[in-house]
Amino acid sequence: MKIEIKSRFSLEVLFSHECEDNSVAITLAAAINAKADLRCANLRCADLRCANLRCADLRSANLRSADLGDADLYGADLRCADLRSADLRSANLGDANLRSANLYGADLGDANLYGADLRSANLGDANLRSANLGDANLRSANLGDAGKLTGDRPYFAVGPIGSRQDVLAAFLTEKGVFLRAGRFFGTVEAFRDKLQGEHGDNVHAIEYRAALVLVEAHYAAWPATVTERGEFEMIYGDRLAALFTEQTGFDTHL
Repeated sequence: MKIEIKSRFSLEVLFSHECEDNSVAITLAAAINAKADLRCANLRCADLRCANLRCADLRSANLRSADLGDADLYGADLRCADLRSADLRSANLGDANLRSANLYGADLGDANLYGADLRSANLGDANLRSANLGDANLRSANLGDAGKLTGDRPYFAVGPIGSRQDVLAAFLTEKGVFLRAGRFFGTVEAFRDKLQGEHGDNVHAIEYRAALVLVEAHYAAWPATVTERGEFEMIYGDRLAALFTEQTGFDTHL
């Protein structure tokens, strides 16, 4: 069977491959081995699960709604790629270049993004649950209505935590700190209200409140560089210890 990979814009054939039991994944691998120019390739809704796409040049490619679960995209160039609603669960995106990529609604659960360049990427409504963002560059990444990430370490996570043994993920944006826990995504104030309503003062509430102090300490050490409201409030030293005692009931001086 013959499969063609075409340009998303001009519909020009960028690469074609024919073999028995052919697939888009097999054709794409052949194109990469042949060093074909795959910039702007149309791979929308492609089944690329477990595909080997290491160091592939897929700049400006259309990968919207593609299945890239468990795919190896280590070192891939995905600048300006359309990855909206793509399934990237457990994908290896270590050291990948995702600058200005559109990842709106993408599922990045358990994905490896260590060292990835996500500057100015659109991460609105993306699922980052248990994703490895160690050493990733998230500066100016866009979280939609929550604004753009700011600071040198805008992403911070604590977990497993809470009744679901989930991850509490924090994002520092130009509009302040936003939290994601399960299906919740919103401000720290909204999270506190939800926490009080669901857990009151039980053990899960105590654990989450302690985590919020740690989140605040992290952003005190790595503050915002751009804000909507001017200076970012920094809490440290004795004030931080007092805040921990206030929120959890535990005396740090004991």
